[in-house]
Amino acid sequence: MLIYISICLQSCIRYYIVNDPYKYDHYRPSENELYGLWQSIEDSASIRLNKDGTCEVKNIPTTRGSEEFSTTKYSTLPYIVYGEANKLSSITEWNFHGYWKIESYPARENKEWFRIVMSPHPVFASDIQYYKLSKNDDYKNLKNGFYISINIRNKFENDSVHVAYLYETIGDPDMQDEYVLVPTNY
Repeated sequence: MLIYISICLQSCIRYYIVNDPYKYDHYRPSENELYGLWQSIEDSASIRLNKDGTCEVKNIPTTRGSEEFSTTKYSTLPYIVYGEANKLSSITEWNFHGYWKIESYPARENKEWFRIVMSPHPVFASDIQYYKLSKNDDYKNLKNGFYISINIRNKFENDSVHVAYLYETIGDPDMQDEYVLVPTNY
């Protein structure tokens, strides 16, 4: 058993050294690369990111069942609720017109990574974090709301780093199950 675990661990480490899918994710993309329509490769879901900081989120399922465990549900795009308790657990799809921005978050190797945060209201993760770090209780008085986020996957091509797609890992940390949106024509 110990030998099997050791072989699996070595194989996984070797895979990520040679084929590290996260290698360029700490580069901040230009907002110009993100404008336009992003569509799911699995269903009819889409996100439109506009130049004026507004967005339209359509038909993104809030959860997806695991094929291995049919009763297990994983969040497709994580969400955070602020203000008073919301009843978001009954929502099956994200559908809203709202606001978006690029935000950084800490990740591997003490480097910042980047994600897109979207909300029906112009309140984002960085705003909530600011309120909490400044010991300002105003965030508790915010009207009920939420924000969702999706990670940015970059690639190296033609001597520069570009956005490849938007994604969220679902339930499985070794990249075997991701919710992916790819760019289309604006």
